Amino acid sequence: MIQFRSFRYQATLLALMFAAEMPCTALAQDVAPPLASSLTETYDNWVVDCRRVNGTDPAMHSCAMSQSQVNAKRQRVLAIEVQPRSDGASAIMVLPFGLALSQGITVQVDATEKSKPIPFTTCLPTGCVASLDMDPALLKALRQSEAFNVGVQSNEGQPLEFSVSLAGFSAAFERTNALNSEHQ
Repeated sequence: MIQFRSFRYQATLLALMFAAEMPCTALAQDVAPPLASSLTETYDNWVVDCRRVNGTDPAMHSCAMSQSQVNAKRQRVLAIEVQPRSDGASAIMVLPFGLALSQGITVQVDATEKSKPIPFTTCLPTGCVASLDMDPALLKALRQSEAFNVGVQSNEGQPLEFSVSLAGFSAAFERTNALNSEHQ
């Protein structure tokens, strides 16, 4: 009978605390949800994605923005991930197999001149990878444009072009930069 009263007393006290909205630090520590391990936000055609960095402080996250394109068969034909840096940004692009790797890729913003060929760095089971350093001038051009084109050549010598929409690019870049600044 004593245990029942003790439980009843604790339940009544707990109910009164919640009703009065009294702080209860010890209780809050037991029932507080864990920190989020990820965050995903969409800005038009760009996705901001933050993940907890394994083996580090739970508050440490790595954030990047990305865009992925698929063809009619739902196969990915292009993926790009942009990581802001203090001096601009770095981008990683993954393109499909069947390309002339020795030709690299070119990048063209609107009607500007195409970039010099950027070499592929490696191929993975998901596709072939090229890295692009984005200086402040390129970032400014991207923010003011609607799209940029990634040019490649097929193994058969046929030129191919992928158009990357820049709708939401500026907002996604600012958000990614802000999130990374919060977690440093």
